[in-house]
Amino acid sequence: MISRRGFLAGTAGVAMAGFAGIRISQAATFESMDIFIPGSPGGGWDLTGRVIDEVMKKNGLIGNSRITNAGGAGGTIGLPQFINQYDGEADALLEPAPSWWAPPLPTTRRST
Repeated sequence: MISRRGFLAGTAGVAMAGFAGIRISQAATFESMDIFIPGSPGGGWDLTGRVIDEVMKKNGLIGNSRITNAGGAGGTIGLPQFINQYDGEADALLEPAPSWWAPPLPTTRRST
């Protein structure tokens, strides 16, 4: 049986792929890819990034991968590190947090 955490990570990975407009049949394939996760190992971002890695491998989009974690300060430490380290490299992927790409949910009710 799949765990709640695994289910949520898988759902996030599928949602992320959908939001990014990835079409598996039209996607480029890479021999290897560096996946940069701006979160600590074992955290939510790490789990999501590893699920994305697994899905890309199972669908033949990448051959090998190297995952790098850089946790701290809600991703603000990892983001500039990614830009400085991988600027212009097509075989590098930054795994963004859902809060970076998902719109905020409304918290107030509109009166009718």
